[in-house]
Amino acid sequence: MIDKNDLTIGESVFFPIRGKGAKGSIVRKNKRTVTVLDTTNSRVYRVPYSLLFKDITFSRRPLTFENSELLTEEELRDLADELKKEYRYVFKTFNSEQTKLLESVKIKWSKRSTYRRGGYYLKSSKGQLKNEISISSTFKNTPKEVIKLVLFHELLHIKHLNHSKEFRSLEESFTNFEKVDEIMGKILVEYRIRRMKNLT
Repeated sequence: MIDKNDLTIGESVFFPIRGKGAKGSIVRKNKRTVTVLDTTNSRVYRVPYSLLFKDITFSRRPLTFENSELLTEEELRDLADELKKEYRYVFKTFNSEQTKLLESVKIKWSKRSTYRRGGYYLKSSKGQLKNEISISSTFKNTPKEVIKLVLFHELLHIKHLNHSKEFRSLEESFTNFEKVDEIMGKILVEYRIRRMKNLT
């Protein structure tokens, strides 16, 4: 955890927000949080000190997890099936067309590693149905619960193409959402810093 006395107004920091690795500058220091201006979208966030990363103190050793798993694409699909059963009360809200897409969706690892998002759902392209979920390779060798949250997020996009209030409400029904989302955000922030430092 960064001590607030080590931070100055205007200093650049990295932080996870809604599953993304963001960069911003400190606007105000509070007792438990820091007010940060996101330099990408000019939005202001209140971020706990525990979620801040300072570029100058970043370690060359990547984050490691004892319960990390390297899943095959078949195992990714099995994980999606687990989610459909575990959160069937969520997926029961899908209409018949959305349910058909849910049952036939293709799931794969993306060839690219990213820090802006954990994955994406592509319903169609150039007028043709795709119905595909790609999970960022950034999440290979990370805890299964993190991968499950990324998958859950993308499966919800079959019903909600944008991040509406209803989407966020459903997403936050994921077990231990805040804890897992925090880990996911840290992974993305770390990848962003490592890429900037040419450590990837």
